[in-house]
Amino acid sequence: MKRTFRSIKSLRANNQACWRELIRARNETAKAFGWVFNLFQPVRNVKEEISRHPLNAPGRYYVDCNTCLDHECCVDAAPNNFRMDEDLTAYVFKQPDTPAEEAQCRQALEECPIAAIHDASMA
Repeated sequence: MKRTFRSIKSLRANNQACWRELIRARNETAKAFGWVFNLFQPVRNVKEEISRHPLNAPGRYYVDCNTCLDHECCVDAAPNNFRMDEDLTAYVFKQPDTPAEEAQCRQALEECPIAAIHDASMA
């Protein structure tokens, strides 16, 4: 749609109104979804940058210490298998031995908000 403006003043007023609307929309979006934008910046190739936490127990499950952001969801889901270190990074304290622990570890893997928990059998 092409608009014709009668004067520079009306053009400037329209332009300022558009910018105000864009800035307001951007601020509302940032307030509502800011945590999502921060979570995925910068985008990187996960396969190349996975760094197993040095305290991970050897075995199937492990935590990427470069990705973990201390949400503690894994410790809540599987308290017998996950712990937090002094830097508030999770690690696999003990690999699951029972089907119940296996289910808890699977739940922790699925509930991790940033996918820092990995299953070596799915690689």
